[in-house]
Amino acid sequence: MEQIDLAAGLRRGHWSSCVTEKSVLRSIKTSRVLVARNSGDIIGTLRLERKEPWAIDLAYLIR
Repeated sequence: MEQIDLAAGLRRGHWSSCVTEKSVLRSIKTSRVLVARNSGDIIGTLRLERKEPWAIDLAYLIR
């Protein structure tokens, strides 16, 4: 599978930081992770934080 470097040519910032296995495991424990698949291949992921659920206005999201 071809890897695409989305941060290539951009300045350093929160979008281009290095991660460790420990930090990934910690964020999985504090989040809900959704995985998008197509014919068994992973084509995308989405991580939803659960740290401050009171900060989200559910009325805005649920119609």
